[in-house]
Amino acid sequence: MRDFDFKAARRQVTEILSIVEECPEPLKARCFELLFGVAFADLPKVNPQGKVPIPRSNVGLAANGSLQETGERELPGSVAVFARKYGVSSAQLHKLFLIDHDPILAVYKIKTKVKSRAQLQKVMMVLLENGLRNDRIKIAYPELRDAVRDAGLYDGNFNKTLKHNAGLFRGAITEAKILEGESVELTGKGMQRLADIVEDLAGSNV
Repeated sequence: MRDFDFKAARRQVTEILSIVEECPEPLKARCFELLFGVAFADLPKVNPQGKVPIPRSNVGLAANGSLQETGERELPGSVAVFARKYGVSSAQLHKLFLIDHDPILAVYKIKTKVKSRAQLQKVMMVLLENGLRNDRIKIAYPELRDAVRDAGLYDGNFNKTLKHNAGLFRGAITEAKILEGESVELTGKGMQRLADIVEDLAGSNV
């Protein structure tokens, strides 16, 4: 522990606590455990007897402060393929979602003040969340619009923002118009943008 950066750790714990405060009361303890485990994943981990190391992907913090195996839920196939192809790590996803909770909960924060950029980030994250929940990185346009509205990011320029970024999408979103009765999916370019957004949000949320 001689080289451990306690000041940096204090900053991380403070940020974790600020995120936890936004979670529903019954989920706060679990949220803290998961975020703490991800934030300090690079520390050497051993079991309470100091014997066989526990694999990082299966380690969490128990209520008594000891390390324990968590039995993390495997990523759905569509998300696993996306993550592998575009270099998204499981640790990044666990920073942004409580994947082991049922139902899965989003804990990321969109911090940009530019409305069009925030809208695009939210759209991408809603698609990813649907992939985590239903194994399909795809969602009906009305559901997508409602999710953006519920997040307080919807305005009269929402469809304009989508059409301006039509190259990222296929299905309901085209450069000419929005087909409200269809679903929204991502092109290869859209998948890459999603990966970039995951990296950006994961870096700024913990």
